[in-house]
Amino acid sequence: MEAYGKLTREQILEDLDSLTGVPGFLVFRGDYMNNAVHSLDLELAAAMLRLGASPDAHGRYGEGYLRDLFYMFLSERSSRGEAILAMLKLLLANGADPNLVGGCNYRAVDLAMEAGFAPIVDVLVAAGADPTPREFI
Repeated sequence: MEAYGKLTREQILEDLDSLTGVPGFLVFRGDYMNNAVHSLDLELAAAMLRLGASPDAHGRYGEGYLRDLFYMFLSERSSRGEAILAMLKLLLANGADPNLVGGCNYRAVDLAMEAGFAPIVDVLVAAGADPTPREFI
């Protein structure tokens, strides 16, 4: 396995133990984690977290996966809402910062409160997010 950046999901999950600690693969774990989060692949995301991928990486919008998941929930809650909440819980259980501040001084919990998305607010607050509203800047 020399092309670590081109492994399939199945190859990674099948050979996860052999990939642990392999520098050539670990360089790409953030890419695989990003793909797992945005495709809502819980199994691959859990594997990447096990290999040390960050649960707080900057994600698609540059403000962390929790905010990315809020935006996904905003547009896809009717079709993938439960899967989005499951990914949110997985990231939080693995150390994602529920108070990570992104652009305009907002956190995922601020956006979810403003949008009235109680399921996301509940999960974030249960994980330690401060529900005190922040000023938009």
